[in-house]
Order: sequence, then structure tokens, then C-alpha cells
Amino acid sequence: MAVVPQKLIDRQQNYRAFSQVVDVPRGQYWTLEAKKIDSQLTEEGYQATAAGYWYLPREIKEYDTLNGRHFVANYKYKHIVYHYNLIQRFVQPKAVCEIGGGCGHLAGLFAINNDSCVAVIDLPEMIRVAASFLFYLFPKEDKKVLLPNERNGKATTADIEFFLPTQIEELKDRKFDLCINIDSFMEMSTEEVDKYFRFINEHTNIGGHFFCCNREEKDTKFVDYPWDKYGQWEDVYFEKCKHSIHVPFLERMRKKHA
Repeated sequence: MAVVPQKLIDRQQNYRAFSQVVDVPRGQYWTLEAKKIDSQLTEEGYQATAAGYWYLPREIKEYDTLNGRHFVANYKYKHIVYHYNLIQRFVQPKAVCEIGGGCGHLAGLFAINNDSCVAVIDLPEMIRVAASFLFYLFPKEDKKVLLPNERNGKATTADIEFFLPTQIEELKDRKFDLCINIDSFMEMSTEEVDKYFRFINEHTNIGGHFFCCNREEKDTKFVDYPWDKYGQWEDVYFEKCKHSIHVPFLERMRKKHA
């Protein structure tokens, strides 16, 4: 018996073809790294084809279950579960925006456990991987997932909705209880980080939160992010990441006042 219906496989394939021709701006790191990223969806499940890439199952053969679906729980998934549990200490959001959603793990956790609506902004290659995972996770479409090629500029409603960086104007009327960036500001230019901080300030509700976890330094430095350039925010949590062992990461939760 098929575990993934054909209509979801067709949607993933249609998006995969779209993602191979769409052009989005990206920094030097992801210009090289994106070539390694891909994923396929079949009746039996999803298969990552980027061997060795840390987002995807490698040597770790532990498993977890979400929404009744069984899958390999790699290091990246455990990293996301750690952050999900940390975020829950401060906010239980209904409207979430994740900048750089990776494999879709965090969006799936919020959709299942918090009944949140999640908007994810990401590069086309990573959305391929996330779409495969989420279509496997929700084969009965009990949580609706919408991909960047399926919107056609129209107003839509979905539990998890994906946007390319070139489509964020379509979020101009949306407000969120929580904005998130994990592990991707560190790979952006200073100009890109500034753009997203402005976006976060404009689209976070008063009393809402922003959670950020990135390396202390990679392409950009954590301390150099424009923390106080837009709006009025206060720290409610700021520590070294306890889940990162080999490379120093910082994690910061901020609350918006104005």
C-alpha cells in the first residue's frame, strides 16, 4: 500500500521542475552548497539524494515519529527539537514565520503541536527537501502545505506555506506572533541580514517574539546583527547554544514592545 498518494508526488515533482529554473539571489556559500541539495518523493516515502549533507540522514540510525510517520532522526532534526522545546518556554504561537526552514522539521512540529500557521521563507533547493518531508508527514493533507509555484499571486490559506526570498512582498499584510531564524543568517551578507531584521520588525505583532540561533561568526558575526536598529525589543533569553558541541553558537529570544 502506498504511503504517499500520487497527487502529492506530482505536486513535489512540479515544484522540483519549477525550482530548477527559478532564479533567486543567494550568497557565495549557498551558490556552491545548493548544488548538493535535492530530494525525491515516491509512494514509499521521501529520499534525500544529497549524500553526506548534514541536513539529511547519514550515519545516525535513530528514529522518531510525528503524526504517525516514522523517519530517521538525524542530528539536524534533534537540533530543531531542542530549539522547539526552548521556544515553548516563552511563547506558544499561532502565527509563525521561519526564515530558512531547512528540512521542514520545525514547521511540522509547530503545525502538529501548536496548530500554528507557518510561513517559511527559503531557497528553492531547500524547499524541495522540506516539501518531500512534509508531504510524507501529512499524506492525508490533514495539514495543508502550499508551495511557491502554487500560489499564482492570489490570497491563500494554508497551514504551512512556502515563499522564495523574491516572494516576501506577498507577506506584506501578514503579522506573526513569532519569527525565527536558525542557522542561516550566519551564511548571508550583512545587507541580507539587515533586510530580514527590518522585515521581522515590520511583521511581528506587539508582544510577539523573535528567536535567533546562529554561529558566533561565519560569513557574518552574531554580535554585528542590527539588533536595535528597528523597533523596540528586549531580551528575554540570551545564551550559548547548549546543543552545539563543536562550533560555538549563540541563541537569543527577543520580545517586541513597539
